[in-house]
Amino acid sequence: QAMIVALRADSTYSDKIVASLKRFTFVTELAPGRLVLHDNVREQLLNRLRADPIRFKEINTRALTEFQRRLVNKRDEASEREAVFHQLVADPPAALREVERLFDEAEANHRLTECELLVKLLGEREGANLDDWANYYIGRLDYSNGHLNEARETFVTLISNKELESDLAARVRLALGRVETRFGHWLESIALYENCVQHFQQVHDETHVGLATFEIANAYADFALNAKGEFRPRYGSP
Repeated sequence: QAMIVALRADSTYSDKIVASLKRFTFVTELAPGRLVLHDNVREQLLNRLRADPIRFKEINTRALTEFQRRLVNKRDEASEREAVFHQLVADPPAALREVERLFDEAEANHRLTECELLVKLLGEREGANLDDWANYYIGRLDYSNGHLNEARETFVTLISNKELESDLAARVRLALGRVETRFGHWLESIALYENCVQHFQQVHDETHVGLATFEIANAYADFALNAKGEFRPRYGSP
């Protein structure tokens, strides 16, 4: 009911609207007060809304605001995904930052099912480069599952696209570098990481500068260990 009020920006007759919706055969009540449309009806409704981009963005902004209200001082993975789903229309750059935060957190804690749900969410939205971002995360999922050949193929395909946005391209190179390190291709991975450092320094992304620099150190350490001899890193040296 709170979502209906938020979408209409009007609380008038909200009880009657909810009661009316419950009577439709294409509406299912998953939990008390939580109504969902059947998939084909939902898709038809979305298609009608997309025909008016201004209205579509306005509705998604209202839905985003409601989910953000629910998440104040509270963590709920389902509501976080719902918020991102609407934010991808209301504010795509902010949504992609949030997807990255949620994916990184889930991946670090080995919650790969949560990662898969985020990838699925990206695939359900239309927008510039969203397919590229989804494929990037698919590659990362393959890497986390130990499917290194599949991950490498995905990342190589992505960076071969000359129109790939620069921030995403840098992230793809960082991910590909990790794959190459696992294969023992240390010089290739170091070159990829150094390219990442240059980009992230240019855009003042200190977090990813740190990540790429850390991976460079790891690659040199692995290289030295497997060479069974002393190896002096050239990165950062005079």
